[in-house]
Amino acid sequence: MITLEKQLQTAQNLFLQLALDAAHGDKAKAANSLGISLATLYRKLGPKRSFDNSVLNVLQTGAELSFIPKLDGWRVIISLPNNKTFSKDGTSPELALTNTLKSM
Repeated sequence: MITLEKQLQTAQNLFLQLALDAAHGDKAKAANSLGISLATLYRKLGPKRSFDNSVLNVLQTGAELSFIPKLDGWRVIISLPNNKTFSKDGTSPELALTNTLKSM
């Protein structure tokens, strides 16, 4: 069962990861861009993160990411500068993004 709490936590984790990617891994810059303290960022990141550098690699190509909520989960659409588009579904934004990255 997909709960609102789980979906909000998943969206927060994704948002934190995107901020870290935009800051090239600099946690202090990411925290500042989010308007939170570095301690809060560390607390929200928890003991492990589920993403690797693949998100950063895709963003560096100039790709656009779209996250579309669905009744049974999420759809991620990645649009590359060369007009190629990749899309996959998942029960969470992370799973949908992972599935989409694997299909590229």
